[in-house]
Amino acid sequence: MQREEQFLLARRITSMGDRFYIEEINFLKLGKRKPNSAGMQQSSPAAFMKVLRQMLCQQEKEVLWI
Repeated sequence: MQREEQFLLARRITSMGDRFYIEEINFLKLGKRKPNSAGMQQSSPAAFMKVLRQMLCQQEKEVLWI
């Protein structure tokens, strides 16, 4: 997933409500399951979660980790 796509998806998700439940998964480990490449870190699930968490915090939305 390209960085721009990550922002678009995160924006779409944050517009869907005020409270979000996120399952605690080791996203860093998930990203390492794929072959290493220069762009892999920017397209990993961990990178997307970082973008999503940042947007949720900026918009003062509630995040509940399950």
